[in-house]
Amino acid sequence: MDKRICLITSCVLILSYAVVGRDFRTEAEEKSYVTINEVENINLSFTNLEENQDHIPSQVDEGIEGSKDSLPISTRLEVEFAFNLERTSENPLRGFYTNYDWGEPVNDFPDSLEFAYIPLSNLMSGPSSFTFDTGLEPSLIAAESRSHQLVLRPYVDYPSLKSGLPDFLSEKVQMQPYTVHGGGLSPDYNDPALQAALLSFIKSLGQRYDGDPRLAVIQLGLLGFWVEWHTWPHDKWFPNDDFQSKVINSYAESFTITLLQVRRPIANTPNLRIGFHDDSFAYSTLGDLGWYFHPSLIEAGADDRWREVSIGGNFDLNYKTSFSRITTIILARALIVVLELLISRCSSIILSIPVD
Repeated sequence: MDKRICLITSCVLILSYAVVGRDFRTEAEEKSYVTINEVENINLSFTNLEENQDHIPSQVDEGIEGSKDSLPISTRLEVEFAFNLERTSENPLRGFYTNYDWGEPVNDFPDSLEFAYIPLSNLMSGPSSFTFDTGLEPSLIAAESRSHQLVLRPYVDYPSLKSGLPDFLSEKVQMQPYTVHGGGLSPDYNDPALQAALLSFIKSLGQRYDGDPRLAVIQLGLLGFWVEWHTWPHDKWFPNDDFQSKVINSYAESFTITLLQVRRPIANTPNLRIGFHDDSFAYSTLGDLGWYFHPSLIEAGADDRWREVSIGGNFDLNYKTSFSRITTIILARALIVVLELLISRCSSIILSIPVD
């Protein structure tokens, strides 16, 4: 059989087993698995148990029936990952990451990035006065100490949190209170003083930090709830198209090295060196609604921009059902594509896929 057909057939079978929950492993893979009964937590700091059996932690009761070569079955494992900079250094600007302001990560899975929301009030003290040394540098230094690069998102309005509007603007900019999304204060984005301050901030941030290796990505932020570039359901509060374009162009002009991302493909972003971040991954990534992440990329002609710009986002663990849904959709679509390729290259073929 053609090697390509063998490869495609293998892909079909693997995807099929993934969909139906079938678990099958090669003899070599079996040797790398450890399964244990009657033990609550096993901490592992290696991946190949055959080569590292002497390192199995003391939590394993020596009285368990069977030797370390043939431990009985269990699915309850607690895994500790040994940090290896050599491993993550070859894969920069990629992978899962967390915000250390929310607390220490629940595991030590190797990563090379971390995230931070920082209020504009911590970064700006006057129309042309900035407090980067006290407002941003501590986050950059902390990220660097963990061998990470920082993904930064500056904000003015984050629902349920204190306003990030700088103090020098508090008497000038009208604030609109709201109760949705946990409540907060939305600034008048069309106020000339606020607009001038935002553009001044972007320019100064770029002058100091464009190309700084401690920064991985700057997410444009600044506008809307959670700085996700919307004020839904109060759409009239969002700045007009003209000012949106000014913010976008100011970022593009101020940052020619450091990567940029914006929440959605608006204005002329698909034509600039600006990527996108999906802040509701799995919840509103795929689907038929126009505001969902991937449909909005398609509508803007930006669905292939991942080839040239960075794509990021975040996943809310409250969306477990949606994550299962999107996983099923991805697997199903992948299976359809593979089957279509297979059928197109074979005049006749019979696949037997067990489902029980």
